[in-house]
Amino acid sequence: MEQAVVTRSARRRARAAIFALFFTNGALLGSLVLRFPEIKDAFGLSSSAYGATIALSSLGGILAGPFAA
Repeated sequence: MEQAVVTRSARRRARAAIFALFFTNGALLGSLVLRFPEIKDAFGLSSSAYGATIALSSLGGILAGPFAA
């Protein structure tokens, strides 16, 4: 099996892309967390129902992941 050669600039671009991805996700989630009480009130959810919704959203992402590729 042939081994691929990865240049230094390709590694640098990949590292920058991964940093940008995690930074963007963190910024978006951080801004959303501040609005959790407002979102909960807008939909009229109890604390337990809203907690379950937030917890299950991760499961939805995991289940949808294989279909995105």
